[in-house]
Amino acid sequence: MSTKAVAKGEHLLSLMTDFPNKFIYYPLAHLLYFPVAHTPVTPTQITIAHILCAIAGTVFLIRGEPGDILITFVLFQVRAIFDCLDGTLARRKNMSSEIGRIIDNLGDAIGFLCLMSGFTVYFLRSGRFTGLEIFALIFLTVLVSGIMAQGTDFYRRKFSYALREDRDIISEEISRKHHVLRAGGGSPLLWWGYANDWFQILVFAPASLRHLRQHIRSSQKPEEYRYDVEKIRTNTDSPRLKLAMFITAMMSGDNAVFVITLGLLTDKPEYGLYANLAYGVCMLAIAAITMNYFFHRKAEPARISCIALLLAIFLPAELASQATATPSKPSGAKLHFFSGLWDNVADTVWGSPTNIAAWFTVAGSTSIIVNTDLDRNINNAVGRSPVWSRPVDVGFLQVGNFVAAVPHTVLFVHGYFWGTHEAAAAGAAGLQALGINGGIVLFWKWAAGRPRPVYDARLDDTPRDKEFNFNIAEQSVTSDRWRWPSGHTSSMFAMAASFHGFYPDKLWLHLITYPLATIMGFAMINGQYHWTSDVTAGAIIGTVSGYTVGRNFRRMYNKSQGDVTTSADKKKLEWYVMPRQQEGGMGLAVSAVF
Repeated sequence: MSTKAVAKGEHLLSLMTDFPNKFIYYPLAHLLYFPVAHTPVTPTQITIAHILCAIAGTVFLIRGEPGDILITFVLFQVRAIFDCLDGTLARRKNMSSEIGRIIDNLGDAIGFLCLMSGFTVYFLRSGRFTGLEIFALIFLTVLVSGIMAQGTDFYRRKFSYALREDRDIISEEISRKHHVLRAGGGSPLLWWGYANDWFQILVFAPASLRHLRQHIRSSQKPEEYRYDVEKIRTNTDSPRLKLAMFITAMMSGDNAVFVITLGLLTDKPEYGLYANLAYGVCMLAIAAITMNYFFHRKAEPARISCIALLLAIFLPAELASQATATPSKPSGAKLHFFSGLWDNVADTVWGSPTNIAAWFTVAGSTSIIVNTDLDRNINNAVGRSPVWSRPVDVGFLQVGNFVAAVPHTVLFVHGYFWGTHEAAAAGAAGLQALGINGGIVLFWKWAAGRPRPVYDARLDDTPRDKEFNFNIAEQSVTSDRWRWPSGHTSSMFAMAASFHGFYPDKLWLHLITYPLATIMGFAMINGQYHWTSDVTAGAIIGTVSGYTVGRNFRRMYNKSQGDVTTSADKKKLEWYVMPRQQEGGMGLAVSAVF
């Protein structure tokens, strides 16, 4: 590689340094390097020092006095400087190693867990939160921050070694560790590193799992596996690569710790945890979309991240919402994802004649659209003359399911932790509707086995629009027969309809959400991802699921507040007839309340 190419690569790699490290911690670490450079101090000893700083800071946080909390902030800033110093020392003394990287990662994990343990005890002693609420907050913080740190480590290694050494270091290390461990060698640290590498692949690059397993089983040498290397090296002038590397820096776990410790400077340290959750969720979503866009992967990583995030919210919500209503008075208990779950499933599937009629409409509309060749004709038309460009369709595909969950997730988290019970109920309604809708859609996708409508001039001779497998035994996860009904469309309509069911009077909200859902459905047709009948079926399923769950959550919320009527009931005209006696005779008095 030429000197100019090396310089360009180093400039690109500098984009992956997160802001606190780049402008605060690394400059201070460089100043400390010179007095340490000519001493026998090793990078591992520096790592142990920053672990001790984290432990000391945790002790002061547990004590909980204002001065102690300020000392905690200072100690964790020192820990961050030492964390940069051990890497600087290892690189300049040429002492970098895989074991050193594992020890450094363990040190970071220990430091972060110490900080979370300190917050847990501090919150318990403050008495401002219940034990289950503390568990929910700490659990989410650890999960989101941990995934951020793992993502940064994964992409930094992938980009760095591809540009500097023309290698896929992650795949090489997994292959080498696999053969060492299989031969009966290896230490517990090696096992830890091996499991951690597979975890990163599973979360951030699941599309490469099959190729990596084939490589490990083959007779190829580890360095012969070059997954994504050429894509990185041939895009050094592309703004997409710069964006991907910048997002890698912004996703850093060090950013998470920096945001959390800033909360120690306020009178309520939990603000740092709240800010970190909001920042982390946004960055993970942006990173999933950006990396899929750069590597041209399928939508699985974004989808997996979305599902994992929702589960991370549902689990602590269930544990933190165990308070039950007493018969004597309204409890005001917060509703959550599992509230009335099985009743809502049953109500969605067969709870009313309207819903049952909707399922027949799904089957009938699909049959009509398919057998009248509308599917094929519409597909051919948009294939020849798409309404907008392919990148727009790809954008809709990548963010579709995630966007549907965002407003409800924000509502639920805000309402549950520092908002109102009504907001939490509205958010939980949407999340449960998406879950029920997703189950119904996945079942029919598996059962129907319909292929994707890839536009081709030969479609008139070999039409695929009437291909329905209906053979569950032949269906597989890797096949492309997962098109009927459209999951993206049904998710967006479930989002819109759950708002409609929970907030029936907010016309402005319906005028925003339903058109957005319709645009998503059209994007699936325009991008050749779905047939028209797929989108139609998805829209009906999503609307039925969303509206049913949203309406039922509104009733549960009203009941928890001591109001057994719905907003629709309150609009009814109420008549009262009462006997009346006055001088001169008797009669009836009729009155109306409206």
